[in-house]
Amino acid sequence: MESLFQSIGSRSFIPHGYCFSWNPALLWTFVSSDAIISVSYFSIPFALLYFSFKRPDIQQRKFIALFGLFIVSCGITHIFEILTIWSPIYWANALSKSITALVSLITAVMLWRIMPAALNVPSPQQLENANRQLEESKELLELRVEERTVALSNSEEQLRLVLEGAELGFWDWNIISNHVERNEQWARMLGYTVQEIKNTTQQWADFIHPDDRKIALESINSVVDGRSSRHKLEYRMLHKDGSIRWVLDQARVMGYDSNGKPTRMSGIHSDVTERKQIELRLQQQAHFDFLTGACNRGYFIERAETELARSIRYNKPLSVLMLDIDFFKTVNDSHGHKVGDAVLKNLVAICQQSLREIDIVGRIGGEEFAMLLPETDKEKAVDVAERLREAVSTNIIPLEEGLHLNVTVSIGISSLESMDDNLAVILSHADKALYQAKHTGRNKVCAAA
Repeated sequence: MESLFQSIGSRSFIPHGYCFSWNPALLWTFVSSDAIISVSYFSIPFALLYFSFKRPDIQQRKFIALFGLFIVSCGITHIFEILTIWSPIYWANALSKSITALVSLITAVMLWRIMPAALNVPSPQQLENANRQLEESKELLELRVEERTVALSNSEEQLRLVLEGAELGFWDWNIISNHVERNEQWARMLGYTVQEIKNTTQQWADFIHPDDRKIALESINSVVDGRSSRHKLEYRMLHKDGSIRWVLDQARVMGYDSNGKPTRMSGIHSDVTERKQIELRLQQQAHFDFLTGACNRGYFIERAETELARSIRYNKPLSVLMLDIDFFKTVNDSHGHKVGDAVLKNLVAICQQSLREIDIVGRIGGEEFAMLLPETDKEKAVDVAERLREAVSTNIIPLEEGLHLNVTVSIGISSLESMDDNLAVILSHADKALYQAKHTGRNKVCAAA
């Protein structure tokens, strides 16, 4: 250590202790004072570092670091003051003082630069006045919030009464959290209570009829994705008792985030089950024969035209059967129209059991029926007709008083022979083949040439 001091000192100087005549009391007063000052100086940067760590919001962090360096350099100069008492390292001491002077100058300049910002820091009195104003504003805001809350509560109550009066189910979907709120009527439509709906793990889609889920989800997603402005759809939902309820669901996006993405969607449910049942009955009456359930003439022609166009487009075979109950007038005259009706219903039931789901059965006239067989050529159509004729002839129709009745049918067949054929031509050929079957013995199948 002594050699180090000698290397950075000068032999032409004497230690500072000679100035005190090595007076112990004076010497140790200087040493202890400089030591305490140095330790104090060195502790200040740690306090500043701790303060900066606890207050990351402080903006003048560079100045704090510079001020800490200034304090450290001051502490170092006092260390050199102690060392020069025993060793004449005055050049090192001078260098430390120069560094301290430079850091002090920079610190002073920066201090004046931040002085305007420092002067803008509110005084305690200003802070007290600001706090008082904030308290007053807070009280006024709380009063307004309370007024708005009461008004909102009244509006919500009015909305609830309107929804209940109109028997409308309401739902509100938080798209971000995927949480859905529903009112009592929404749950009641499906036989649940609101509490049961809240506690269930079922999602909205789980309440929708499986056949309608895809179209319902597509309608909702089209609105969320911005492809549609509103969701409006009638679909079936599953009641708690297992029955089906038809609902009219209407909704819009009611909230967006700062990026324009939907955050909230609200809508209402209307129970339209009764109306849909009436519509279905009317549709049934418009398209199907009331007695037998087979397509009526108009609906059969409509569906047959569609199937014919498809067969021509894809070059597929197609056949038509024209069927007539033999001696049906005799059945009506001998047993009455009630038995005649039973014969007609029985015939359609046999046809539906014997034919495929894609085949179409229509009642063309009183006891005359037509069957359209898609993707069936003439040869296969003859087999189908023979199987159907045999099924009818062997079927026993029970009557009152233990009696029974057998009927037979005559069938004419026509197939799509040319891509230029139309439905009228095919039906005409099948009708001529039926005429041939009826006039050559009945209970037989004839195919158009």
